[in-house]
Amino acid sequence: MDNVTVADAQLSFIYSYDDVEHLMRDSGLSVEGEVVATENYVLMDEDVGFGSPFTKLTFKVNQVLSGDSSLEGKEITILEGGGYITAEQDGMKDKFPDLTEEELKETSFVLYNGHRPSKKGDILVAFLAKGSSETGFKYYSFTGAYQSKFEYNENSKKYVRPSENYDEWVTGVKTRAERSDIEELIQIEEDINAEVTKLVEEAE
Repeated sequence: MDNVTVADAQLSFIYSYDDVEHLMRDSGLSVEGEVVATENYVLMDEDVGFGSPFTKLTFKVNQVLSGDSSLEGKEITILEGGGYITAEQDGMKDKFPDLTEEELKETSFVLYNGHRPSKKGDILVAFLAKGSSETGFKYYSFTGAYQSKFEYNENSKKYVRPSENYDEWVTGVKTRAERSDIEELIQIEEDINAEVTKLVEEAE
């Protein structure tokens, strides 16, 4: 991320996934494996003249937890929201026609809700849906964005979903009701992380 602007974009979710059952219900494929390569990918919408930044993951499937078992041991492509995008790809040329070529090449690194895209070497459990956008290649996407991505934590030996920093929120609460709400969210995260970890252990 050197020499680029980091931009935090906000996602709002129609549905919040609080348990593995609902993630599996809405996902055609659930897998455990490793990110073996990444590259930047901007999905351009020619109708509007700008694109959306993604990170293109090459993902080696170690275990199929649900879905097409023939994918075990193979590599699949996942497009994950967030990544690098130039000002020109972001539609700035049309909005600001006086921008120079150099300014149009300026790059931003987009994070969604503060969560970084996966990187090479990450070991994940991923709940996936088949991609529907025209890209020229077959790909999957995370169900509910980062709600369906669980990264293996070497220290705890658990698969952990990226979540808000609830521990910091607790220190800033002013009422007992606020504290109770945040503690409930923390418990939901702990429970679903435990469910996913158990799912992998039982599949081994």
